[in-house]
Amino acid sequence: MQVKTFYKPVIAVATLLIVYILFKFIFPLIFPFLISAVLALFLYPWFQKQAKRIHIPPMVLGVIFILLFFLLSSAALFFLGRTLFSEIKSLSSNLSYYENTIHCCLSSACVSIENLTGIQASYIENTLLSSFQNFLGNIQDNLGSKIFLQSFSYVKIAITLITVCFLIFVSFVLWLKDFEIIKNIVKSSSVYGFSKKIYQDTRQLIGTYLKAQLIILFVICLLSVLGLLILKNPYALLLGILIGLLDAMPFLGTGCVFIPCGIFHLIQADFYYSAVYLTLYLVTALSREFLEPRLIGSKFGIPSILILIAIYAGIQLFGISGVILGPMYFLLCYEIVNYFTNSQ
Repeated sequence: MQVKTFYKPVIAVATLLIVYILFKFIFPLIFPFLISAVLALFLYPWFQKQAKRIHIPPMVLGVIFILLFFLLSSAALFFLGRTLFSEIKSLSSNLSYYENTIHCCLSSACVSIENLTGIQASYIENTLLSSFQNFLGNIQDNLGSKIFLQSFSYVKIAITLITVCFLIFVSFVLWLKDFEIIKNIVKSSSVYGFSKKIYQDTRQLIGTYLKAQLIILFVICLLSVLGLLILKNPYALLLGILIGLLDAMPFLGTGCVFIPCGIFHLIQADFYYSAVYLTLYLVTALSREFLEPRLIGSKFGIPSILILIAIYAGIQLFGISGVILGPMYFLLCYEIVNYFTNSQ
């Protein structure tokens, strides 16, 4: 018999509260062990299959795999970081040049505005420069003090990240070592049927969502970097990655960078740059619109507006990590409520 209609709102509210407590207070405490458990759950069957073929214990394969992963990812991060650092260093050393360039472009734009509106170009330019200088002054004053005050916090964050990575590595190996024992304990528990059903459903939904977002993020970053390389931008990698990350944020997207750049160059009568920037916006926007339905689409069975609401609510509840945690929270609650309200 299905759950009575009267109890469905109670189940929904209880699920929302319990899962919120788990996400907000419990999961952060066991984060390294949770990540390693998920990795072991996904990879153990493959390790077991390969172990039978090459006669190496799954735990040894796991150690080799994770060491290779850390080695390759560290090498990739090193070369990427070196390029990014080089671009940041070049950008900081050429700030005066870009300041003069912006000043010249601003003067030209103000002259164009004067021709259109009749407002004196000098008045517009002085007003904008005064506001911008005050803005920069406030940023420099606040930034300097904050960097000094939070320098110890940055060291603490770095130590925490190293500790988390070490715990993930150790606990991943231990999960593999005792995987069969833990599997038998879970199978003998009274909640095995419920947890298995929830795991299978949420694995498909959350896995599909995360995979789709990572692919879209990679494509947008790649298109942005290639577009900036076409324009021979010396900071193509740095800016392309930042713009791609911006696109992953709800309510923003590449348009908040490419459209103003396109309009600015259009005012300057630099039609080539304007066309490239506006084309970049169209290509990246259409790429997301093209990829999302195909990577998620019917696999989700959930309206896109609900996912957008989940992202926004996740940011409000969990901060910036809510971009990922929000949809995961919503999908997990959705599966639990669906399981109980439709149980026989």
